[in-house]
Amino acid sequence: DENAKNCVVTNPNVLNLAFNRTRQTLDASSDEFLVVDNKAMGYRVKFLLKDFQSDHLANVIAYGGERLFEELPGSAAQKKKWHEKREEAYYGSAMHFFRSLYTNKLTEDGFIMYHLTRQLNPNRPPEDVIRQKAKMFYERRMKDSLDYWNNLATLSKYYRESLSKIPVMPYEVYQTTDKSGVFAFRPLNYLYVVYTKKRDEVYNKDLYRPLDMPNYEASVVTLFDPGYALFDMNGIIISQPPLLEGAWAKSRLSDLLPVDYVPDVK
Repeated sequence: DENAKNCVVTNPNVLNLAFNRTRQTLDASSDEFLVVDNKAMGYRVKFLLKDFQSDHLANVIAYGGERLFEELPGSAAQKKKWHEKREEAYYGSAMHFFRSLYTNKLTEDGFIMYHLTRQLNPNRPPEDVIRQKAKMFYERRMKDSLDYWNNLATLSKYYRESLSKIPVMPYEVYQTTDKSGVFAFRPLNYLYVVYTKKRDEVYNKDLYRPLDMPNYEASVVTLFDPGYALFDMNGIIISQPPLLEGAWAKSRLSDLLPVDYVPDVK
């Protein structure tokens, strides 16, 4: 995205990279802080990478770590542009959503939740089958067959998708816990979150969008076991994170904000 184009990794030499051609996965690790100058939002981000994997066949990127933010020096005019970019990154983000959820401001802030039902696409083989076939044909140097299975991997994972007509209410998806300031997020899979104050003009083959719905930003949340996630008052997931699709999945390091970021009151 535009923010990523204005990010510079100042010490790429600290990264250890390993690419598995057969599985089409890229793993990265580091024992030192990865330093990224985000010249779009005016931050120097020091990221201590715990794990990172980009899975090309599954089209999933997973990463985790600790981050530290520092302000970049800049003129008054530059700082004004940075502030605008930060506000743009915040509104509609997952952080914004979770803060709105526990303060009961979803409607006011422009969020609508729906339950999404969908089935696996029968024309797309299971992930492990695609991997096995790709490995076999790669080892045998059978390019046409390898291309065939790699093309199958690009098909949409789902079909027969539909949204519930009745929006999901906040009390259906979250509750307080016995720990102050920590909330449990318990939606049914798959939770479809629409943000009505931004538009998304980029086509995503794996993101269902009803024909009668304007092209609002939309995200899909899928939980793993144990069926819930914990988040705090900053709107940050503090347990195993869910799988994110759509707008929130595109928001990565170039759009990261400090956990205590406070937006303008609008």
